[in-house]
Amino acid sequence: MHKHRHLVSTFVLALACIVPLSCTLSACDTQQSSYEKLGYHTPGYEFDEIEQNNNDLDINIPSEKKHLELINAARGEFVSTQFEDSKHLPIRYSYKLPEHYQDGKTYPLVIALPGLDAMWHGEDYRDENLLEPIVTAWDNTDEELIVASAQLEDWGENGSRQAIELTQKLLADLPVDRTRVYVTGFSSGGEIWTQAITLHPELYTAYLQISAQWDGRMAQTCKARIPIYFLVGESDSFYGSDETRRIYRQMYDIYREEGLSSYEIDELLQLNVLDDSFFDARELDYHGGAQEALLRFPDITAWLLSRHKAQL
Repeated sequence: MHKHRHLVSTFVLALACIVPLSCTLSACDTQQSSYEKLGYHTPGYEFDEIEQNNNDLDINIPSEKKHLELINAARGEFVSTQFEDSKHLPIRYSYKLPEHYQDGKTYPLVIALPGLDAMWHGEDYRDENLLEPIVTAWDNTDEELIVASAQLEDWGENGSRQAIELTQKLLADLPVDRTRVYVTGFSSGGEIWTQAITLHPELYTAYLQISAQWDGRMAQTCKARIPIYFLVGESDSFYGSDETRRIYRQMYDIYREEGLSSYEIDELLQLNVLDDSFFDARELDYHGGAQEALLRFPDITAWLLSRHKAQL
């Protein structure tokens, strides 16, 4: 599915000297990264440190002239650019507006983060993320959307911090309906979002997780009432499906203990485990192939886009 897959192991081995990622799932449950299980090591992070660093981000609103340039360049086509984050590191991202964008109107925003193979590993990987189904699927919806995607360099502290800063940058620069800010991530991209929505839940409306594990604080995410759609293959070749089922069940139980009805929980949580036949019939990889479900089953993206902050 990815033409550069053979270079990924070189990249992950380069991370072997970095502190492993410690994942807090609940007050008494710590989950080891699946990348570590395979001998890879992810950059370490501490939630309190990230939260402190992100409390006073300085993302400036662009001038009127710059704003018009941003809008006109991105009507119906991706514009790829970058900016320097609060630690003077580059954030490489792409965005596009509806083809028939109307001045004065705001639009829902979808930010999609790819898996490891389409993250940034050098110039040869530039814009690889824009070919991923997690990005292209949003062209098939009935809604006019602003779609953005980034090629971050890791899925630990820097990744989650940069995802937050990217969100704030997009909200400052583009005509976004702030009650409809949706995020989705595949594999390591999903791990980034589980941390980001824990740290700054006020920024996000709903989250679509595809073939990823949960690295965020579950109780804080449930407290914020962020709707989450879990999508994974029954025989996911990297994470398996048991972990996703467990996280879903734990969140479900948290909401039950808070007195929510089954209907109310279904408005906040969805679990979709794809049968092996979905992958076999299309000769898809049991991990990355789960993204294809976004193209085949429009009800998945429709569920996400039907979440509104004002209604929750």
